[in-house]
Amino acid sequence: MKRLLLVRHGESEANVIHSLDCGVPGPPLSPLGHEQAQELADKLADLDIRQIYASTMERALQTVSPLAQRLGLPVAQRDGLREFDVGDLHPRNDQSAHDALDELMVRWLIHGDRTAFRPDGESAAEVVARFRSVLVDVLASYDEGVAVVATHGGALRLVGPVLFPEVTAAFTYEHHVPNTGIIDVEVEESDLLETRSELTGLVCHSWAGIEL
Repeated sequence: MKRLLLVRHGESEANVIHSLDCGVPGPPLSPLGHEQAQELADKLADLDIRQIYASTMERALQTVSPLAQRLGLPVAQRDGLREFDVGDLHPRNDQSAHDALDELMVRWLIHGDRTAFRPDGESAAEVVARFRSVLVDVLASYDEGVAVVATHGGALRLVGPVLFPEVTAAFTYEHHVPNTGIIDVEVEESDLLETRSELTGLVCHSWAGIEL
């Protein structure tokens, strides 16, 4: 069986101060985030992991580094897995910035306007396109077992409803992915090989601990 685990990074220094920092490489993990990364390694180390990927943001790389070191595997970094660009809201941490970001998420996930964006930022459609392109390469990189992909909560909420039939946009709007939360996906290889460009062979079994 082929399996894909999409993991949100551990707590970052930006998370601690509620900063909307979307820079690359961006802030590192906090002390708690490093503890969470070790716990993630303990949790996943016994799985048949064949590949480990991370975004180009430092917090994602640091989240899977203990797992990679334990298993003796490299971490392949891909820019397409990074968090979405919040544009003029970067790197603010005030309430009005968070309210503006929530308004954008409502437009994307509730009203279905995936072309919306903040000034100098990305649209949901752009985020999904780059993320999906990387997943095509990830899924082509191993034949069986598990691939672990360290990425970001906002990006996961945007791509979930597009990649997984079991996941709705309203669901991801209501269900944030916590630090080191895991999206557990089964890959139906026969479907994937026939329609790889659309990634239709993915079945999401759980969303950060919520069975689907």
